[in-house]
Amino acid sequence: GKTNDFGLTERGKQFIRSKIRNEINIFSGSKRIITSPLTRAVETADIISEELRIPIYLNESLEEVDSGILSGMHKQEAYEKYKKYYEIWKERKDLDNIPLAEKGENLQARVIGFISQYFDMAEYNDIIVTHAGFIRCLMNTIENRERTERFNIDNGTIFCINDIFKNLDVQERKRAMNSRVIILTTANGKFVVKLKNGIPLEQDYAEQDLLQQIEGESVPKVLSLQQYSNNTFCKVIRFVEGRHIYGKLLPEEYNALIESEQSLGRLLRRVHNNKFKTNNLQAKLQTIFETTTNSYIKEIAHTLLNSPYKNILSGNRGYVLSHDDLNRDNILFETLGNGQIRANIIDFESLEYAPKDFQFASMLASGMFLEGENIEKIVESITSQGKDVGLIFYFMQIRLLDGLNFFWNRNNIENGKNQEDTKDLLKRYFLCMEKLEIEKKKYYDMKKEDYDR
Repeated sequence: GKTNDFGLTERGKQFIRSKIRNEINIFSGSKRIITSPLTRAVETADIISEELRIPIYLNESLEEVDSGILSGMHKQEAYEKYKKYYEIWKERKDLDNIPLAEKGENLQARVIGFISQYFDMAEYNDIIVTHAGFIRCLMNTIENRERTERFNIDNGTIFCINDIFKNLDVQERKRAMNSRVIILTTANGKFVVKLKNGIPLEQDYAEQDLLQQIEGESVPKVLSLQQYSNNTFCKVIRFVEGRHIYGKLLPEEYNALIESEQSLGRLLRRVHNNKFKTNNLQAKLQTIFETTTNSYIKEIAHTLLNSPYKNILSGNRGYVLSHDDLNRDNILFETLGNGQIRANIIDFESLEYAPKDFQFASMLASGMFLEGENIEKIVESITSQGKDVGLIFYFMQIRLLDGLNFFWNRNNIENGKNQEDTKDLLKRYFLCMEKLEIEKKKYYDMKKEDYDR
């Protein structure tokens, strides 16, 4: 299992050294060794390094599958103490039913996260030192077999992989703006891989922990989070069923989205975690006002900074955890067995603390109004929940301005990739901002002194 207490025996070291020398031609041109940090793997890598004179890099993603309460036990000991669980381990299947063991889905996500660093890489020649459980899942995954299919893996077995993705169905989603998103289909189902620049932040781990606690198959759990050596990292996410719908929704789809936002809001309002940042809307507006080179954007930012509702932005009293990016790219509509429509919300990277109605307004702005839903229907959704139309419009304008500013800046620096999508979204954000500016005059029902009090 995943224990660091045991190294190689002298017999094992001699065997590995002999193996490498006898098959030295296999390693021709290898540039580096990437190894599991467990002692037995590091000692193996040390021998290879001595023979080939190439560097070693540790990677926690290559650790052996965690066998839970069986970890560190000899076979006889495990058989005598936990016969039921030992029999599960011996089957070489998923270890889900062993207490504290790593679930098969998570092991496969770890494998997928590791191989994804080679996606689109022109050439690579690495030596990977890892363990039988990881190797079984790795080889079965790339050969498009069930991840637990049994085959022989003796100590020191060498597998040569020339094309990792040859047998896999890999599709890249082109609409993603801040990361590369690929959907990888295996014999065990689909996984979503997000490749991003930089390093994982504290909020990324907080998101992973939060989603693990939420029950249900419609939740896009982050199954693996891995840092790569080239200042990029990846998230491997459970695939959520459904289809993207753009444009106006059917009544049942519209209602399903409203219901999902409300359900998510109730769930997130119970979360108190200081690893999620606070969305300081007042500071955001001020930054946009001070930094934009677009006079229209500057004027809107100035208007919002001086709105009768501006005082609700000061401080963070009453702020709740919110998903502030409920656009249609982050919504999957699923038809259930009974014909009912469910809206599955995905991509929780924008979780932030914000005023309690900001998530609702953000969804109305980017998920409804931006997609062509008429303002009367949106107002009906606001009033049916007893919310202040003027306040929700104010939050909607902030969300639209944020999108307008984002795509204005992106349009100025982009060349080719996603440029048509960027121009289309820039135009739509502008038109929606203009429409909402006209419509809000009809519905403003809050006086400045109400919030001053």
